[in-house]
Amino acid sequence: MTDPTYRQRLLALDQAQYQGEPLSDVDEAFLYTILNADAIPDALRVRVGLLLTCEEDPVLERFLAAFPGFSLNVKKLLVPLLCGLDIYPPYKMLFELLKSTLDENLADWIILSMSKSQYPLAMPVIFYVGDPDVLFHRRIKRLLAKMGLKKLGPFLAMMPEVPHAQVYEEIFGDLAFRRLRSRKK
Repeated sequence: MTDPTYRQRLLALDQAQYQGEPLSDVDEAFLYTILNADAIPDALRVRVGLLLTCEEDPVLERFLAAFPGFSLNVKKLLVPLLCGLDIYPPYKMLFELLKSTLDENLADWIILSMSKSQYPLAMPVIFYVGDPDVLFHRRIKRLLAKMGLKKLGPFLAMMPEVPHAQVYEEIFGDLAFRRLRSRKK
């Protein structure tokens, strides 16, 4: 299939999705073909990502399961799309990928994208602060720093006791963290 043929078929799938038509198995396989093919423009891959992330749960679940197998370039294109979703499963998968990836550029991209997300990630991030994996712990600390005290503060302030408080003091400074904790009282 040539690039214009891909574009025409994607446009038809876009319109079908807009009209509420479910994605067929054949169409879903076509979308994965675009994601996995060589010499496909990134704009088409982003469009495929948008189509897949706007689908119902079974399609989205298959997409998330397939995500770790995509090329590095495709992952980097799709991470920001996943961070625009308002459900937890994409973030859970991204946390798992953040923990397992050996590619620091991908880890940085995930951290940046998650830090800018409007999804309330504070509680999951707070949960992962205590993870014993050293590399993952460093990455979570970078995510905390990028999210900032302004985003995390309300969640930390409601906690009677902040687990791993020394980590927050190290990232945000002892004085800022104590000031946040004293406002609660």
